[in-house]
Amino acid sequence: MKKTLLTGAFLLALSFGANAQQTVIISQDFEDLQELADQEWGGIDLDGDEVTFSPIQTQTVLTQLGFSGNVMGSMNFILDDENNPVPVEGSDNILITPILELPVDEPVSLSLRLSGIGTTQTAVSHYAIYVVLVDDFENSGDDIESFTAFINEQTPVAEDGTNGLSEVFTYDISEYAGEEVTVLIRHFESEESTYLFIDDLEVKSGTLGVKEVTASAFKVYPNPATSVINLEGANGSQFNNAVITDVNGRTVKTLALNGVTNAVVNVEDLASGTYILSVTTDKGVVTKKIVKN
Repeated sequence: MKKTLLTGAFLLALSFGANAQQTVIISQDFEDLQELADQEWGGIDLDGDEVTFSPIQTQTVLTQLGFSGNVMGSMNFILDDENNPVPVEGSDNILITPILELPVDEPVSLSLRLSGIGTTQTAVSHYAIYVVLVDDFENSGDDIESFTAFINEQTPVAEDGTNGLSEVFTYDISEYAGEEVTVLIRHFESEESTYLFIDDLEVKSGTLGVKEVTASAFKVYPNPATSVINLEGANGSQFNNAVITDVNGRTVKTLALNGVTNAVVNVEDLASGTYILSVTTDKGVVTKKIVKN
């Protein structure tokens, strides 16, 4: 496997605008570079542009996105002689966690803070998150082509796009309990010049709290949207109400959903920009970032 260990930080020139009992399996805030090296975090540059995920030092723009301290970041472009971003065709970068031994017969959750930023307001950082059995990962081959084929055959835990304020996403990965796994975070298929940022990655076992069982309780699509967004419940989740606020915390829309499992929300009357959608379900309150084009 052509894997690069992440042992050093670099500074990117960002020029655009529950009380449940749990055991922490891994918790990484990307502040300690020696710890990253000791744990053998890695990255794979599938597109061959010599750029993949690397630690990024704190900058004002990251603070504005809701991050604190250092983050792990990927970019899908290179800079020309005049320091202008030029997208790399087929850009494909992967962050690899250390091997994780998940306990048998216990719920397991994966959470991380994630956001992206691009050269334009409409640029979206496309990403996917995979949980892969270690044996499958190691048997995928030592060359990039076989690894790419292996990844493309996987069903991601999550796949979406992001641009703007960071969010914490939590996923139930209990189906892998009792296995040795690695988590792959992939930044790829972004049409314009973008960054993808990751922070505060945790894998925990034990009884999941309300936020952890509900963060992946529904899907929102399309996102970005132009006229409507669809809410689709998962695992029988029921929607009670929804509130949309702007980035300044001002409520711009409220909806009574009355226990439905699917809903359509009209956003045509909203101005273009980034909003926070808060949905109250039968299991708790979940927030997701939405973008109106």
